[in-house]
Amino acid sequence: MKKQFIVLFIILIIVSCRKADRDLDRSIVDCQDNGIGLTFVLDAWRIVDEACKSTSALRSSSINCAGIVYDDLQNPMLLQIDYGTNGCTASDGRTRKGKIICTLSNNYTAAGSVINMSLQHFYINNYHLEGNITFTNLGLNALMQSEYKLNATNIKITSPDLSKSFLWNCDIKLVWTAGESTTVNFSDDTYVITGSSSGTNHKGNTFTTNITQAGTLSAGCYWLQNAVIEVAPQALTKRKMTYRATCVNSASVNVNGYEYVVELP
Repeated sequence: MKKQFIVLFIILIIVSCRKADRDLDRSIVDCQDNGIGLTFVLDAWRIVDEACKSTSALRSSSINCAGIVYDDLQNPMLLQIDYGTNGCTASDGRTRKGKIICTLSNNYTAAGSVINMSLQHFYINNYHLEGNITFTNLGLNALMQSEYKLNATNIKITSPDLSKSFLWNCDIKLVWTAGESTTVNFSDDTYVITGSSSGTNHKGNTFTTNITQAGTLSAGCYWLQNAVIEVAPQALTKRKMTYRATCVNSASVNVNGYEYVVELP
């Protein structure tokens, strides 16, 4: 009887420890997963954006270690970006493998054009991304800046060690605020990012987010800058996730007065 009591006591301690963060309303799991989802979906879009702006007519080429096949003579237009099965490390230091297959309803730069992106056996730094992303050219705003809409539904992201996976959705608006006059020079491009996202984190709980302060996505930086994101986990209080003004792979999270740091891949 005494031995059974000890075993039960140990089990209760383990269960209590596992639930502590969420029970105390200090969990940052949703912030971590949202940060990863936002980073990688924007990365996939950047790849397609660069490929579309660098190619025209029927051709095969390569960009940043990926093989490119682009055909604007068929309807819908077709773009295939192939990093191979073994992967390759691009100039930005990211290792990618697999394919992004796109269909385009019209020329990429044409207002109203819709690009459907299918991720096929696609990996970024050994994170596995599965699903489809839609990118729409909204045309010019009142300031004569190009605007775009990025939508992802149930993108599944699995960690390199296969121990964690989560689902991520987004409805994001991008405004091209700098570099538009130098179309094929990507080094001066800057986009302002607003919108919302949602998902089911790797522990099975849902969350929603809203970008309350617009972020910037600049050439040469892999992560958002300046953004403030309100994260609302299932049945918990809202968190405030703040991206740095400088280019760093982390964001700070405020949870009920407690400060944490989320590392971004």
